[in-house]
Amino acid sequence: MRVLVVDDHPIICDALARYLEGMADEEQVSTISVHTLGDAVAALESDTPPDLVFLDLNIDQQNVGPATLRRFQESNRNLIPVVVFTGLSLDAPGTAEILRECYNELNAHSILLKGANLTIMFRGLPRILHRERWLSDDIISALLRAPSTNSAIDLTPRQWDVARGIAAGLRNKEIAQKLELSDGNVRQMVSAIYKRLGVHSRIAVGNAVRKLVPSS
Repeated sequence: MRVLVVDDHPIICDALARYLEGMADEEQVSTISVHTLGDAVAALESDTPPDLVFLDLNIDQQNVGPATLRRFQESNRNLIPVVVFTGLSLDAPGTAEILRECYNELNAHSILLKGANLTIMFRGLPRILHRERWLSDDIISALLRAPSTNSAIDLTPRQWDVARGIAAGLRNKEIAQKLELSDGNVRQMVSAIYKRLGVHSRIAVGNAVRKLVPSS
């Protein structure tokens, strides 16, 4: 397995990379450490792209919060799983909403906090390396407490926009043009919408939306 670690703090970046290599058991893990979003995107487009990505949300002053993951996912055409690895604190205002957007709307594979205790790290990292979607109990609780956009169907505002487009019979490319999003972003959100609604077709999404919003 090739793992890409993206963090603008070289010590943290390299420490995580070495740790991941050392904990490999059944499958050998090799890591690539980069410190800019540009280098991360270049790694996606290389002849040997990664199988898994650990991405810090605050790379520099231009790439902060969900915008970092959004920009990365726009280039992530092969939908390589992305683990958000962030120094955000769950106690800080707005953190739960940021992580919720990353997980629900931007389809983060998993979320790990840099400040998590070692017990949580030891429990989560092996499962993530085995390609499981994993969240710690405290992150799950924080996401459940975060304000939702609709009490009946738990979608973010942007996911609702995409879901309405699906209900209107628009194709992904048409939705992308209408909302000024990339095709990749729309594909990611359609996948997240299917998961949140527990459906497997655009018809089922449309039916669910029309049930709650008859004018859609």
